[in-house]
Amino acid sequence: MLPLPAMLAILLGGGALFVFWKFDFVFYDLGETERLLMYGGAIAALVWGVARAFTDIPLALPRRFQLSWNRVSLPRTGQFYLVIMILIFSGSLLGRSNMLMLVFSMMAGPFVINGWITYSMLKRTAVERVAPARVMAGEPMTVELILANKKRLMSCWLMSVRDTIENNEEQLEPSLLFARVPAGERQSGHYQARLNRRGRYRLGPARLTARFPLGIVERGHMYALPGEILVYPRLGRLSSRWMREHFLASDLVERRELRQGAFDDEFHRIREYRWGDNPRAIHWRSSARHNALMIREYHQSRDLNLVVMVDLWLPARPEPQDRERMELALCVAATMCVSHMKESRDSTLHVALAGKQLARWNGESRMSNVDPLMDLFATAEGTPQPAVAAMLQQAASKRLRGARIVLVTPRALSSAGRQDLERIVSQETVHDAAGPLEIVEADYDRLASIFEFV
Repeated sequence: MLPLPAMLAILLGGGALFVFWKFDFVFYDLGETERLLMYGGAIAALVWGVARAFTDIPLALPRRFQLSWNRVSLPRTGQFYLVIMILIFSGSLLGRSNMLMLVFSMMAGPFVINGWITYSMLKRTAVERVAPARVMAGEPMTVELILANKKRLMSCWLMSVRDTIENNEEQLEPSLLFARVPAGERQSGHYQARLNRRGRYRLGPARLTARFPLGIVERGHMYALPGEILVYPRLGRLSSRWMREHFLASDLVERRELRQGAFDDEFHRIREYRWGDNPRAIHWRSSARHNALMIREYHQSRDLNLVVMVDLWLPARPEPQDRERMELALCVAATMCVSHMKESRDSTLHVALAGKQLARWNGESRMSNVDPLMDLFATAEGTPQPAVAAMLQQAASKRLRGARIVLVTPRALSSAGRQDLERIVSQETVHDAAGPLEIVEADYDRLASIFEFV
């Protein structure tokens, strides 16, 4: 597709040079300065048109001004149509044929009318987007585009909206076609996309284009429509071995709990007395109100607090497999956190990510807290020198008695980075403040017994 201004500049520059060469006798009365200015202007128009058409040099204007412009371009059919018009016009001039000039005039009419219709359909139109703020990597998402026709009489026919979704590594351009939008109405369309890379994606701009009715002229309007989508790391499933080790640790841990009953930890509800219940759990005030024995019922609460630390280490010159191991480490750590929120009650979760920045999150294990936590995983970035020592010191300062502490790292056993990690861990005293430190290596073979993708 070629921009119409570029095509006009090429025609203007080339036509002017042709006229200067073919009809040189017309310009005998001009001086040298005027001739040089005319030749210079024609050459400048020709060079700018070629550069704009074939190298896509943007206009020297700020982006905010470019977005508000209507852009005109020629599709492949329009380019052939224009070339035929130029040949017929040139033949009519060289051969002095009125018939060819008449044919040229008849072809120029539809060209102008097509441009006017596309311009009229783009007037008083608006595009809106409804997109999710957060998605999971690898899962399809649905984005809604709404085309509003604010004109009173004229309908919009065969209008296409091309959206933009991009991050630092890839760019997607989904498009929708609206067959007809009546005057004064709105229509919505949907497209699905699958974002496979964790991170932050930017939305916009969106371009509305029209070719109706002949398809030889395309006019478009750009809408900024800024937006953002956070892509979470892909979640997997922890095996029964991991869950069994977790509950076994919670049974063996020694913790002080305030208990209301002989064998109970947490108040659950008040119910009627049953044979064999502990008499010391009778709630006399409720019994007097209901005229029947009522007791307090308690549930055991022996879930461990969990501390998940992620070492976002990357070598100075990372290979694709290095980045894959780091992404796997984030997936495993995120799965541990979400699983703990689902399965545990009245316990706390502490998360730390050592990357370009040391990010921390702590709170109760509730699913209502999952979005702020997963935002940290979505925006984390690796670095050759993560602040692992500071992360371990902060974990030790929490002094979480009876907590299970897990460090997930992408460093391989044979790498020099692994030796640095072991040296840092040996210097810190995390286990003195809480439970023993478990190091989980982000490797598919080593994780096979405790983790798998769904």
